[in-house]
Amino acid sequence: MPIKKNVYQSTRKGPHLVVIGAIHGNEKCGTQAIEKIITEIESGQITIDKGSVTFIPIANPQAYDKHVRFVERNLNRCLYPKDKPVSYEDHLDTDLCAELDNADILLDIHSYHTNGGAFGFIGTTSQAEIDYAIALGLKHYVYGWSEAFSNDTPSNIFDSMGTTEYTRHIGNLPALSDGTITHKGKGGIAITLECGQHDNPDNAAIAYDTIIKALIHLGMIKSDEDHNRTEPPIFIQMQTVFIKEKPGRFVQDWGHCDTVQKGQTIAIYDDGEEVRAPEDGLLVLPYARSDHSKREEWFYFGKQTDSPPPKTQQSRNKK
Repeated sequence: MPIKKNVYQSTRKGPHLVVIGAIHGNEKCGTQAIEKIITEIESGQITIDKGSVTFIPIANPQAYDKHVRFVERNLNRCLYPKDKPVSYEDHLDTDLCAELDNADILLDIHSYHTNGGAFGFIGTTSQAEIDYAIALGLKHYVYGWSEAFSNDTPSNIFDSMGTTEYTRHIGNLPALSDGTITHKGKGGIAITLECGQHDNPDNAAIAYDTIIKALIHLGMIKSDEDHNRTEPPIFIQMQTVFIKEKPGRFVQDWGHCDTVQKGQTIAIYDDGEEVRAPEDGLLVLPYARSDHSKREEWFYFGKQTDSPPPKTQQSRNKK
């Protein structure tokens, strides 16, 4: 099933922005915001003055219809074109990656399961990417996803590749199972927007406002409003990914960005083994319902830092 998209292009040359909603079918705020902007563009309320924008309101249609995160496989992991697709999400990869191949900039819109507000997962591959992220006006930014993920998970390096990692990547992409080589010759800049807990009433409004700020920052639409930041953003560098390896529970109802002290107990396995904070820091997206039988991500551990310096090589980063 091809993924539906709406493309709007100016006669003036400029960047190509791709905006994605519902990579996960139960995260619908991006779809709602994208549909509102599509209506405003088609009614003439918004004009694309430069470049082009591709909107993908629903990236995972079956999961969206069923109101589930995914049908057979997390679409925001192991994302690359597959010569021998097996799962439903595998069949979506080709169309989705074709759109990302042509993207100069990506905004991928999500919500999440635990308590908390909006933040962005960012990369540090260039100063332009960091500037783009900051221009979106969010309070918190998390970076270093893939470095933490790959350092702590004994699996193929492409297990954590999602939309942002794929957009940034340049070079060969070996498939996990059949050994096929796919070459990606163009790298873009990207951010994952997390609008807040799934049921927060302002999620769609946050998504809409962020899309507008992205379009303004890229010079694609005009605005008379002052969108300058009033306070500096807070950056969190991910340090470790904690995988749930056996039955266990959190010791309290943790929320996103809750602070912990070195040695503090975060969770206890049913056999009595305790999971403790490796140092002073913050919890990122703790998920009480993680499934140990699937070795799902339980929570991430991070530390507050200054603004990250841009890297000289390609980096991978994700939700």
